Amino acid sequence: SWDPGLVASVSFQLSAAATAGVLLLAPPLTELAVAPLAARTWGRGLPAALIETAVVAIAAAIAVLPVQATAFGNVSLVQVPANALVALSYEGTLVVATIAALTGWLAPVATILHLVAAPVPATFIATVEAFARIPTSSIPLYLTPVFGVAWYAAVGVLFWYAQHRARAVQGDQVLSVRAALPVRTIALATVAVTLWLLV
Repeated sequence: SWDPGLVASVSFQLSAAATAGVLLLAPPLTELAVAPLAARTWGRGLPAALIETAVVAIAAAIAVLPVQATAFGNVSLVQVPANALVALSYEGTLVVATIAALTGWLAPVATILHLVAAPVPATFIATVEAFARIPTSSIPLYLTPVFGVAWYAAVGVLFWYAQHRARAVQGDQVLSVRAALPVRTIALATVAVTLWLLV
């Protein structure tokens, strides 16, 4: 049923903000980021997928920052590497959940699925908990609603600029970053490990 009060839920606000960042801000920023690679042979495939992964995580982080600061009084410093790292296990968790929904009513299949696939969601949870235990994983920051509005206004300007620039380079055979699944998987893992080392 329709629940207008859901708008006041912090979890809903975070999900909506992150989704908006990924859908609206990430595509034009990714186009701008991969444009310099379009004319280079080495820039195809894996490098483009690495850039896409990083830009998507950054776009989501930009979009949720005011919600995090207002609701919790702090912001995460590791959310970008954390999101990149858990992406692999998140995708695996979705696959496991789908298989379980379709075949879990068969007792033998459910038993085998639990034994074989249980480590996938367990890895997701363990990764999140590991990042949360990092001493400097977050810093205190509280934003007033006025500053939050100003932040999103600035993000809107960034979105407009990125869209404008992306249209300007569309005629230059910009490299598509929709890499095949194996390339994307390798890219996610590489970004995750690199950012983990940096943190």
